[in-house]
Amino acid sequence: MRKTFNIIRTFLLFFLMAGIAGTVGCAKDTEQGGVAEESNVVHGTSEEYTYVPTFHEIKVSLGEKSRELAAFVKDGKLYSVIAEQQSVREFRVNVIITDIATGEQSEVEAEPVYKYYDTVNGFAGYDDYATNIIYFYDENFMQTGQMNIGSTVKELESRGMTFSLNDIVVDNDGNIGIAGKDAVLLFDSDYNLIKTIEKTNYIKSYDKLMTTKEGGWYAKCSCTSSSGAAYSITGIFSLDMAQGRVGAEIDILNGYGRWFSQKINHIGDGGFCYCGDGCVYGYEENTAKVEEVFRMSDYGIYTNNASSMDEDGAIYIINSIEYNDMSVDYEVVAAAKHPASEVKARTEIILGSFYEPLSYQRIPIMEFNKYNTDYYCTIKCYGYTDDNEDVARQNFYNDLIKGTGADVFLFGYDDKGRIDISSLGGKGILADLYDFIDKDDELDRVAFLSGVLEQMEYTDGKLYVIYNDFYINCFAGKASIFAGYDEWTYETLLEIMKKYPDALLEVQRPRADIMQEFMMYSMGSFYDMDMGVCSFDSDEFKAFLEVVSMIPEKPDMELRYSLVSLLDTDKVLLYCHPSVVDASNLQESRLYFGDNDITYIGFPSTGGNAGMNFRTGVAINAGSANVAGAWELVKCYIEQPDLSLGCVPVLQQVFDDYADERYSRYSGLSSDFWNDGYTTFKDVSVTDEDWQAFHAVVDGARGWTGYDAEIYEIIDEEAQGYFAGARSVDETAATIQDRVKLYIDERQ
Repeated sequence: MRKTFNIIRTFLLFFLMAGIAGTVGCAKDTEQGGVAEESNVVHGTSEEYTYVPTFHEIKVSLGEKSRELAAFVKDGKLYSVIAEQQSVREFRVNVIITDIATGEQSEVEAEPVYKYYDTVNGFAGYDDYATNIIYFYDENFMQTGQMNIGSTVKELESRGMTFSLNDIVVDNDGNIGIAGKDAVLLFDSDYNLIKTIEKTNYIKSYDKLMTTKEGGWYAKCSCTSSSGAAYSITGIFSLDMAQGRVGAEIDILNGYGRWFSQKINHIGDGGFCYCGDGCVYGYEENTAKVEEVFRMSDYGIYTNNASSMDEDGAIYIINSIEYNDMSVDYEVVAAAKHPASEVKARTEIILGSFYEPLSYQRIPIMEFNKYNTDYYCTIKCYGYTDDNEDVARQNFYNDLIKGTGADVFLFGYDDKGRIDISSLGGKGILADLYDFIDKDDELDRVAFLSGVLEQMEYTDGKLYVIYNDFYINCFAGKASIFAGYDEWTYETLLEIMKKYPDALLEVQRPRADIMQEFMMYSMGSFYDMDMGVCSFDSDEFKAFLEVVSMIPEKPDMELRYSLVSLLDTDKVLLYCHPSVVDASNLQESRLYFGDNDITYIGFPSTGGNAGMNFRTGVAINAGSANVAGAWELVKCYIEQPDLSLGCVPVLQQVFDDYADERYSRYSGLSSDFWNDGYTTFKDVSVTDEDWQAFHAVVDGARGWTGYDAEIYEIIDEEAQGYFAGARSVDETAATIQDRVKLYIDERQ
């Protein structure tokens, strides 16, 4: 498995204590793209050049009492600014300079201040706590001068302005621009104040500064929304430094996207560059247009961390940072220009999704784009195509139904009840992924957790959508009450509840949530769309309605304070586990039940097994011209789940590694107490018995692949009258049966 990097959009400044142990680091390089061999040369391209990124893994070793203050990358070097605490009031700052290409490191001591900036022509440190002194450094972090702006700050504050130093830029003439929240200050190279540009009534804060070789200045600002709303929007303005005033606003959004997230530290010709939406953009003064410079996301770079460009046009990006006990690990990208005719072409794979994929859904795409030399993935988000959500969703469905618009379709939780996957697969629109698994040299059915593929199958035994992870939904109850039944059905559950007429089923969730979850796992017991039959007037469905009616519409959360005694005295029958991902979750129920023997049960109609709740699914367009590349992307989804969010992976080896890591983290741990906000437990530990129970729950879990949202809405609508006492259970079941049968007949 390849190493997955967590993208951290902002640097953590004050929370990791570690110190400088030495100046020896390590670097590991991976080139993406590369210069093509003759057979792979791109011919006839209209582009003069293209970027080829190389990924560098760099480790900066630390000691026990240090933290990273800032990190910069420019001109082939990584600068890690590290503060080492020496006493309560004293610390020293060292800058570890790493040659990105070779990994060689050197160390320079800087002034002990907490704020550092890339000034484009060097660096600066700022003491905002006492002296208001700015220290200037060259590219080797050797100090070149210092400027005291204390009197200027006091003068601004005397006029009611707030000064907070957000950015410092030194242009090619040595002029110093400072973005200070309420004002932009311009000093000459001798540190004399030339101009002060106060903010206008629509600017909330000056945040970043950009300058050009021709002497143009621009400011990225937080602005008041034009609608008058309280939230801020981003505005880019030219600055008339000669007159000391704000100039015209720059329209960078001439085309969707192109959001300004972070400037590129570079003094450009007639414009400036910036990062946004996984791309480097360039603004050209003469044409007032924004153009793509380097689409980082095509190479698995989806970050907007501070980056820079050198005189040759090479772009340097800090793609990720990981903080460890004794080191800071960086992934730095150096993207160099190459003639487009010499760069190997990759085939685009389009992933279609209604919603903008979440961060954990993007990780497989990033890994795919980063390592695959034959293909790259771009995202087609239908939610962006129209201001009307219903129209955008219909466009998504239309393309899906026609088998157009994308090579791979991404399905989220909300799509399960909206899309008839079985019908799309039966019509040959979605490919049977078993055909790919069975022909793959690296991935076969045996590689998956036992039984998990079967839980993703549809009634025809085919695999139209595959998921990369899941979590478990189940309940814990006393073994004396719930163990030993031959069948676990709604009739069984109703029988138990009638034995305990004064008891609540559980106290954690409202009726509507439990009803929906019950139906998710038992819909298939009551209708078969292919066969055109349904049985919502059966005794089993009537028992379902009766069970749900006994659950309070809203839970009494005050009962949680007494949950331990209520479970012990059978006043509450079940403890709910909505998201089991390891043994520590099951340990909670063991604590609540004390010395009572417990059993873990799932949902009626699943044989008593816990329920698998699959999270993100992907399907291949059977009509795609690039099914081989589409399968490579799907494999990346399977192999690269984001385990940091707490879900169970579907591949056996990934699961084993995941379980071993979790076992090492939790087993044998004991703390003074654990508090869930209602109950305090002392001497907490996760036992081997908890892990055995967790593995048993996973092994026996049953999944659901979707339900018809129209049928669910019929059930929910008609059931409300029964819950309110307006109709009998027999009348309600008969009405539901008639309406659903009519709906099914219309669909045949």
